[in-house]
Amino acid sequence: MKKKRFSKILLWIAIVFLITIVVITLRKGRYLIERYRSLNNESYTLTNTIYRVGQHIKPGRFRITSDIKKSGISSLEGKIPVTYIYNNIEKLPIGTEDYWKDKIDTFDVSLSKGDTLSVKGKVRLNRISEKTNYKDVGPGIYRVGINLPVGRYYWTAKLGVGRVWNQTKRMDFVLSNDKKSSQFKARYKVNLEKNDIIYSNVEKSRLVPIVH
Repeated sequence: MKKKRFSKILLWIAIVFLITIVVITLRKGRYLIERYRSLNNESYTLTNTIYRVGQHIKPGRFRITSDIKKSGISSLEGKIPVTYIYNNIEKLPIGTEDYWKDKIDTFDVSLSKGDTLSVKGKVRLNRISEKTNYKDVGPGIYRVGINLPVGRYYWTAKLGVGRVWNQTKRMDFVLSNDKKSSQFKARYKVNLEKNDIIYSNVEKSRLVPIVH
């Protein structure tokens, strides 16, 4: 009788062990598949932790979107200020310009080896070109001479309300695509100098060359 009980116990232990091995194998297989897809499609899905570029993410320029209603990103070294990205921004309640200020659903950024990316929520990174079409500038961080061209332009809002500034605060203004706005202008004259780092929280904007 004791032998039968012991055999049953051993059988249950063996079954639990096998189930555990199967679950671990499936999880590892899913991770490897997702990792393979990330490396080959140059896209990453990141959630609620801190990632290091060069270890978890390949260096490059990426467009970041949120897979949930609202996600936050930043970097430990301060390269990326705390930024909130929305999903389905068009479904947000209708509000004033102050409400819509800095509401964005994408964010473009260049990530170098050693950089950190802190994620709160769930975001997706898709690799994009280093060079930005100056006629279609989205929210993000831009280096003049690499991502944006050098020169004098009217930085003009196409959609949304948001702040544009650089590291030295030599440039710092808020744009609105509502030309009837009593608070904000639809365009500002800017002089983009090589290696300037420009931050934009305008949903859609463009650079219009100033012709002398």
